[in-house]
Amino acid sequence: MSYYVYDSRGYVAGVASNGGLADFRAAVEAQTPGAESSNLIDTGTSEKPAELANELADAHFQNPSADSVCQSIAMAAQKCQDVVILTDGVGVEETI
Repeated sequence: MSYYVYDSRGYVAGVASNGGLADFRAAVEAQTPGAESSNLIDTGTSEKPAELANELADAHFQNPSADSVCQSIAMAAQKCQDVVILTDGVGVEETI
């Protein structure tokens, strides 16, 4: 399974595999780079894309998979207009 970032305009980027997202989640839970990172992990959304992008751009994890996903989400968040939605893509188009 793959995970994607959407914003209110639609698809932004593919960011993680199932295993990569699990590694990222574990790394965020252990290190907590910031409030928006935790919010993204807890709810699948962030209403502060710029803050999320900054938090993740400054975060560095020991696990290479988690770090790669972190940087992918940071780059995607920089492109988001008003919200970051992390999803497997199923049913997302109907909710945006």
